[in-house]
Amino acid sequence: MQNKKPPQKAWETIKNKPPAVRAGYTIRRKAGAKKAAAQVKGKQWQPEKVEYLKELREKATANTCVVCGDSRQFVLQIHHADPKKEIEVILCANCHDTVRRGTLDNLRDTHKGS
Repeated sequence: MQNKKPPQKAWETIKNKPPAVRAGYTIRRKAGAKKAAAQVKGKQWQPEKVEYLKELREKATANTCVVCGDSRQFVLQIHHADPKKEIEVILCANCHDTVRRGTLDNLRDTHKGS
């Protein structure tokens, strides 16, 4: 167990617990996930951020991340920039997380870094 990664160690520890204790861990994990989702929800679709993404999309070349310009196909994905799913932008995995979880300032900092 010493050579295992932390997630593996955690799984081994939980796996050996009685069912009632495992259920408690599951309930706490789900509550934490809901709390995190609530924190992300308002940030994801800030109107200023949607407008900024639209501007970036207009300047970006085809099949590249609109934020960092990455063109590797295996890391690119389509992201709905607004809740009505009218605006789609192509993002790499790293920028996708910044857009989903970060503020407009985080997004601008990421774009400047590219």
